[in-house]
Amino acid sequence: MKILSVRFDHLNSLRDEVYLDFAEGPLAEVGLFAIIGPTGAGKSTILDAVTLALYNATARGQGYEIVSRGHREAAAEVEFATGGSLYRASWSVRISKPRKGSSAAPRATPKMRLARIAARGEEGEIIADLVKGERGVPDKVAEVSGLDFARFRQSMLLAQGQFDAFLQAGDRDRSALLEQITGTEIYSRVSAYVYAEHKTRHEQHEIARQALERVGAPDAEAIEALARGHREAEGLAAARTADLTAARERLRVAQQLASARAALTDLEQRRAELQRRLLAAQPEIEQLRHHEAAAPGLPAYRELKAAVAKTEAETQALEAAASREQLLQQRLPPVAQEAARLKAALTTAGESRESTRVRAKQVEDLGVELTRLARDTAEVQETLDGARTRRANLEGAIEKARVESLAARRRGEAATAKRDAHAAFAPYAERLERI
Repeated sequence: MKILSVRFDHLNSLRDEVYLDFAEGPLAEVGLFAIIGPTGAGKSTILDAVTLALYNATARGQGYEIVSRGHREAAAEVEFATGGSLYRASWSVRISKPRKGSSAAPRATPKMRLARIAARGEEGEIIADLVKGERGVPDKVAEVSGLDFARFRQSMLLAQGQFDAFLQAGDRDRSALLEQITGTEIYSRVSAYVYAEHKTRHEQHEIARQALERVGAPDAEAIEALARGHREAEGLAAARTADLTAARERLRVAQQLASARAALTDLEQRRAELQRRLLAAQPEIEQLRHHEAAAPGLPAYRELKAAVAKTEAETQALEAAASREQLLQQRLPPVAQEAARLKAALTTAGESRESTRVRAKQVEDLGVELTRLARDTAEVQETLDGARTRRANLEGAIEKARVESLAARRRGEAATAKRDAHAAFAPYAERLERI
């Protein structure tokens, strides 16, 4: 922490406003300066203004009586730098007089404020307030500077009375007073503790040395006996260690054997349970076996079913063609007879030429009808022949599908029997192999 300036008024004997700038002007140009003056001139009041603005306290422990006589208000302000930032701490107090006739003491109400400023002279940002005795500003000053009031006094202030006592004291009293002023009395306590501890350890060492002298140093034979006993103890310990290792190994093997036996017993029990469940499920297994045996023949069965349906359709078509052929056969004789009759009439009758032309046309139409009937008869015959051929092929396919379905069922039954023979004991074989 570095104090940059201090401003105050109405404190002790300094009734007017006082402003001291340590960062600029003559005081900034000199490295060291002294504040001098007669007693009561206000030298310590400057230091009181600093501590009031920062901590609402003075090194001399003054209360509201620090306000100049005849005044009811006082103020102090300090600008300082710490941690790379600038701050302004301000303090003010107003003394309230008691009512007339009251015996109560006057009351002083201090107010404080701490602001972070970007440059000297600016208002800045208020970061703490103190109203009616709250600890906001002093605690915040201690936080940003690392110095509370006690440490600030010990490191930056030396009250006038303490300095006089320090100059006039003797060597021993001066040392104690210096420790009190600087707060280093902890080092005296540490020194006293170290001295007492050293003395205790020295006495213990001396007692042990005297006891050793009374016992005397062992001779060579005693040393050799001790070494021999030590070697024998080490050999015995090694033998016992080997026996212990062997016993632990036997115990481990016995534990593994017991675990294996327990596992085998458990397997036997599970095997019996599985056999019981297998017997109980035998009807369902038999039914499943029939389904699995029939499963390989399903494609052949579907093909056979499709062939049967196709054969039925072909049969129906063949029957329709036969009916049509029978109808044509029934119509063919009358047409032939009519043609013969007309031909005979043309030959024997003496009809007119026009009548002859008409009849010739009728004969021609009958010829066309006969040709068409003959062609239809040939087509029907061809259809019947094709239907018979396809029917024969379908009958062969049906027989082949029936044979393949039978063979697939036999293969399925053999595979199912073989699988059932191995599946029942496969889990036990795996467990026994792991054991």
